[in-house]
Amino acid sequence: AKHMEVFLAAHGYTSTGVDENRAIITKWAKEFPYFETIETDELKSFITTRMSGADKQRAWARTTVGKHLSVLKHYWIYCLDYSLISSDNKINHERLLPRLNKTKSQTVKKRNKDANIAYSIDDAWRLQITAKNYDTKLADIILLGMYTGCRIGELASLLLEDVHSDRFNIVDSKTESGIRSIPIHTDILQDVERMVQTSKDGYLISGLSSDNKHDNRGKGIGQKFMRH
Repeated sequence: AKHMEVFLAAHGYTSTGVDENRAIITKWAKEFPYFETIETDELKSFITTRMSGADKQRAWARTTVGKHLSVLKHYWIYCLDYSLISSDNKINHERLLPRLNKTKSQTVKKRNKDANIAYSIDDAWRLQITAKNYDTKLADIILLGMYTGCRIGELASLLLEDVHSDRFNIVDSKTESGIRSIPIHTDILQDVERMVQTSKDGYLISGLSSDNKHDNRGKGIGQKFMRH
């Protein structure tokens, strides 16, 4: 973990990304304190144990392990590039992650167990309509999500200046490819106009709190959505 803070500062992560990646590196550093002593077989054994939950902790999903390995690989290569260490990189997704069984029956089982199953149209509308009973902001953000496909965070940070008569300009996104323009569907034009006219703080979804560590306007409404 010695060079972790320099690495995090150099990579231009968001404050949330810094915290997430720091937690990942710190967790692995407890198991593998020194680059020089890390062996591939030990990495594979640790990953197998974590994915099975054999250590009586909550098992990691394959996607979780993949994300961890990506962060660790970037960190390791950074340390090599700047001659902070001399040990060759041993983070290799293909070697460390267990092979997927791609038979049809196994694929179906995995999809049913792990996949984020899409809401049916009826369920999506049920979520939106019932939200109106106690939180109009939540109902509005669900409606916008249904018609744009935007993340909650993107909608929560959408400024009025980026709302035009025919489109939304998404300028604050989790990824670079998320910077985009989205046509406003005719079904929600009146709803969008209502949100614009009633906004009191310059945001399309007015009145959301950013009173949290990362000044994230989408955090509270995201938690409400999960409970809803």
